[in-house]
Amino acid sequence: MIDRSAATVAAIGEHALIERLARRVGRHPAWVTLGIGDDAALVEPSRGEIDVLTTDSLIEDVHFRRCWTSAAAIGHKALAVNLSDIASMGASPRTCLLSLGLPAGMLVADFDELVGGLLELADAAGASLVGGNIARSPGPLIVDVTVTGSVGRRRALRRSGGRPGDELYVTGTLGGALAGLRLLERGLDRAAASPVELACVERHERPVPRLRTGRMVARWVEGGWCVVGE
Repeated sequence: MIDRSAATVAAIGEHALIERLARRVGRHPAWVTLGIGDDAALVEPSRGEIDVLTTDSLIEDVHFRRCWTSAAAIGHKALAVNLSDIASMGASPRTCLLSLGLPAGMLVADFDELVGGLLELADAAGASLVGGNIARSPGPLIVDVTVTGSVGRRRALRRSGGRPGDELYVTGTLGGALAGLRLLERGLDRAAASPVELACVERHERPVPRLRTGRMVARWVEGGWCVVGE
């Protein structure tokens, strides 16, 4: 018998992990013809719009450290950095793919927490998890996310639209996430931290993609340039 409170991902195996993930996802939108469980997903295109695709990876001890960041925050951030790219194009997210390289000794509880953090943000953003991959990593935890979205052909924001003399606006508070990282590197005691310190750590671990702002700018700007995000 496996002690479920201390079970590792290696102990229960890839197929069981995929089943756990699929149960968490639940029902897909009607435009997802085929989701998790086959060789690839099938998705109906968004009528009258073009597809936007982006991908990014988070690697343990490069982009995060499990000794100070919760698994839920890692899952959130892995999706958030991709959603920010979607936002910067003025697009709306539609689907996401999750690929994991899991250390054999990682607890199933941490796997569940990571997936939960990602799915919570995915639900809020309207991005349906439709597939991915799970493999064993001989070293660090690797979280790779791909997000697809859609945007009107004439509303897609591009960096090349910027011109000398254009005004540049940013959202949020510049430097907050970096301050949070520096605090963690210095061994911040969260129990004794100030509200400002905790807010900076939150900005580092759980960035907020500016999806609504990106769509608003896409409606207002034609051929302009805007980067939206943390």
